[in-house]
Amino acid sequence: MSEVSGSMSWLNANSIKAIERLKEAKIGLIILDECHHLTEHWGKVLVELKDAFEDPVILGLTATPPNPDAVEDAQHYSDLLGDVDYEVPTPALVRDSNLAPYQDLCYFVRPSAKELAYISEADGSFLSVVEEISQVRTRIHLEP
Repeated sequence: MSEVSGSMSWLNANSIKAIERLKEAKIGLIILDECHHLTEHWGKVLVELKDAFEDPVILGLTATPPNPDAVEDAQHYSDLLGDVDYEVPTPALVRDSNLAPYQDLCYFVRPSAKELAYISEADGSFLSVVEEISQVRTRIHLEP
């Protein structure tokens, strides 16, 4: 990998060195957790790593696989990992105490008068802070 280009050009020098060491070790298996992020930039990096490591086996783990109808690059994800090989049903995880039961704890209430006042002023306060920190400072601070 003497020439780094494409998505891997964004990696820092230490990351490139680590990849070189892994390549020298002839890595044949890559295990990734939170692989649903492979629909984004890291999927492109993985395609290049896959080529650099001469097509290793890739095991992707995620609790939230991308919805092909909602995620633009879901096809990219499927191309890298293929179809889901194994899926653990949520009720089984809850039954075996490996996952807490899901509870939707959202309650919709009308904000109090004080909260409404804060909400109505929040945008203005934020914009004034942005305006203040965006001003070019021309004053020179001299030490005493």
